[in-house]
Amino acid sequence: MLLQICRSLLTVGLLSLFSFGLVFMLRVENLYAANPVEIIATQARFYSPSTLIATVERVRATTKDIEGKVQEAIGNVKGDPQDRLIGKAKQAEAKTRNLVEDAKDKVKGMFE
Repeated sequence: MLLQICRSLLTVGLLSLFSFGLVFMLRVENLYAANPVEIIATQARFYSPSTLIATVERVRATTKDIEGKVQEAIGNVKGDPQDRLIGKAKQAEAKTRNLVEDAKDKVKGMFE
């Protein structure tokens, strides 16, 4: 029981760290750059604001999915059907958010 909770929290922590790096496009070689303004300007050319917003929305969906899985696991451990149901609902919400982002990508791809 405690091991499952620890694994879930570790997964959430690692995914959050990965998502943070993905959203802000951090690279090791850029962290010690002499001119950070130049790096930001360079990255801005490659990533449009709509792309960054879409990435943030996908990260939010993934976070909601993990939150739902953790809550469902806690419900399974405690034997609480309400926690399990809420966890599954959060996972369904995350799936819906991802489907919306997929649809946006397809529409955007048709006009590019």
